[in-house]
Amino acid sequence: MANTIVNVGKFADKVQANLRVGTPAIGISTTRYEAALSVGQTFNAPYMNSVRVQDYTYSTNATVDDTTLTADSLTINQVKIATANYDPLQNLLTSQWEDELAADMGYQMGRNINQFASQTGVNGADTTVAGGTLNAGNVYEFLTSISSGISRKRAGSGAMFGLVEPGFLDYLVLADLANGFKRADAGLRQGYVGDTNAGFRIYECHDLPCTVSLTMDTQPTNLDTTTVYGSVWTWVTDGTAATAGEINIGANIADAQAIFVTAINGTTPPAANDYIDLSTDERREYQNGQVAAATFATNVCVLTAYGRIGAAETFTAATNVFGDETCSQLFGHVGALDLVVQSAPQIEERLPVANKSVNVLGTMQYGSHVYNRMAKKLATGTFTV
Repeated sequence: MANTIVNVGKFADKVQANLRVGTPAIGISTTRYEAALSVGQTFNAPYMNSVRVQDYTYSTNATVDDTTLTADSLTINQVKIATANYDPLQNLLTSQWEDELAADMGYQMGRNINQFASQTGVNGADTTVAGGTLNAGNVYEFLTSISSGISRKRAGSGAMFGLVEPGFLDYLVLADLANGFKRADAGLRQGYVGDTNAGFRIYECHDLPCTVSLTMDTQPTNLDTTTVYGSVWTWVTDGTAATAGEINIGANIADAQAIFVTAINGTTPPAANDYIDLSTDERREYQNGQVAAATFATNVCVLTAYGRIGAAETFTAATNVFGDETCSQLFGHVGALDLVVQSAPQIEERLPVANKSVNVLGTMQYGSHVYNRMAKKLATGTFTV
């Protein structure tokens, strides 16, 4: 048919190729690809209590403890769907559209896998190292603190990885430039994604969990601005929000707080048109980055997202401020995190009832887990953005 993808199987392969290229979580994990997955399916690896070593006394029975097994399993609990609509009469460059859609669908699915897997690893790691504010002078101290922290857990030997926020690479660059021409030349030749002399293989990831808090105890003033995840919200006199990105200051501070939370989350505001939503592309970025604002508590709202939030403000009130943003990075032994992914996205087409366009639906199932014995091989390294 003229208004369908030429070959659904080939299109799925394109999506999968783009997914794998942009998903560093696959490279750091013990990754299994399964052709047939179902929601709730489990991959079991129960663990036993440690054996006991004791002094031996001749002709005397040793103490033998009961062996107990504790259930531990990875569950396929993530089902995602990526959607797009295409009308062949609107754009005759069908092959170009297919390639662009396959690239973006694979990229966005890969982002979601990165987000879930990195959060699973951060939550499951046995070791946490708070780096605070990093710079060229202390970045390697931070890395060695992580490696020694993992070593103290008797995690064994093996190749080490660092799944890091892009800004973290700046510190590695500056550290090498500050340590002589030999180090700087090697860094410039080899780049900063890959092996480093701190013992970690560095993977750049834009989808790590980040958080920042907004304190807002005073009602905003007309034309104050708030920037979150690259988008600017402009506060305007209550009841006058009219263009994309405008947000009413509300009747009082409580109203302003409620409006802000709904604007960030893209949910229903306290009153109609309390905010005018962002452009479609900006809202998609919020949705795909899982940007979320919690309800204010004692005038503080916690914002979370995958990827740097980059919060900024121009509030008139000096007490309305963002705190320091913290990002959590994942370090450890390659393969310590387990990931099971559908071997290829399932691509389907659905035809609307009364027009020639096609709804393209791509679905993916996956799960990630840190098994009990692997937790000691992982560390969370936080730093202040």
